[in-house]
Amino acid sequence: MQLLFTSLRRWSLSLIAITGISCSLSAQTHIDEIQPDRPDHSEGTSVLAPRHFQVEWGTGFTSAGHNMGLMLRYGLLPDWELRLEGLLQRPHRSVLRLTDLTLSSKLSLFSGEGWIPAMTLVGYLNYAPQEMPHRLTGDLLLALEQELTSDLTFTCNVGSSEGMQRLLLTAELGYAFNERFSSFIEYYGNFSPTEHGYDLGLSYSVTPNFIIDLSAGRTFATQGRMNYASLGASYRL
Repeated sequence: MQLLFTSLRRWSLSLIAITGISCSLSAQTHIDEIQPDRPDHSEGTSVLAPRHFQVEWGTGFTSAGHNMGLMLRYGLLPDWELRLEGLLQRPHRSVLRLTDLTLSSKLSLFSGEGWIPAMTLVGYLNYAPQEMPHRLTGDLLLALEQELTSDLTFTCNVGSSEGMQRLLLTAELGYAFNERFSSFIEYYGNFSPTEHGYDLGLSYSVTPNFIIDLSAGRTFATQGRMNYASLGASYRL
């Protein structure tokens, strides 16, 4: 456990250091840059253009063990994309296992204009092989995003979780230091029973189609709290 806390502190210091350096960097302007849905908990409002394919991958560790996630996104029609996501987890002193497999769909409802936020509807069909008896569940979520300034964006999600059994809320502020470096800080929560937390992260755009990210956070629940950190990347074909 002490090793985990030490690693989290190092990751946090690295985030602060990179953030400070990024303020003094300049970058070449990119058009139509990739917009991943990771590494935060909030769903973004961006939808892939038709026939575009995007891969989002991440690995990390928590107080309970290690995990690895993969999401495949495909733009099927204008304003509509399909996604397939899997999560592998390896608890401490246990074997690697598939804990979640999710098929989801994103439908852009409104692109946003003035003070009216962009809106996207997300539907989920989730398969959890370890859960008994509710292995197959469905949920809905509304994602909203508002550009406050040219560099500052507010995103929030309102929806359901665990098969329409709980209320899911998220709120996030995202800030772009320049064309390559961006960051976020986020609150997220599931209610009845209450489980909530916060996280922050930093992303670096290597090319308009390739982004790497680093994040860390803490979740609070009735059974205790959990620290976590992750490293990932997103690539658009």
